[in-house]
Amino acid sequence: MCSKGYYFLDKLTIRYCRNGGSSAAIREWMQKNLINFASSNPQLKVVTTPVNNRHPILIGEYKNGLTRQICVKNASQRDIWEHIQELRQTNGHKVTKVSQEVFTKCDSFQGKFDDYLRVSSIQMKQVPQ
Repeated sequence: MCSKGYYFLDKLTIRYCRNGGSSAAIREWMQKNLINFASSNPQLKVVTTPVNNRHPILIGEYKNGLTRQICVKNASQRDIWEHIQELRQTNGHKVTKVSQEVFTKCDSFQGKFDDYLRVSSIQMKQVPQ
């Protein structure tokens, strides 16, 4: 997510196994899309780390110091792409769902917004003194 002119994701680490079956899709994704992804996101450091006998993991490190990990074991290339976009577009905090809408018994005393109330659209007249 681009907020205040910059993305929060600072570094994306892709950990995978060189010959493991659960890492086959991430290896294929890296061969096809990694260079284009890295060149289209110059603000992002992309690191690939081969680790033997481990499932593939995407690790996002954010500028606010938070870290998120997503396991992409046996995931399709489309799922991998969606997870990478999710890491890129979030700010590192856990996504929470609002449990309940807020209702009030009385309306705002300020009233509803009306486009007619804009000062620039109303012509002001000078009052004679």
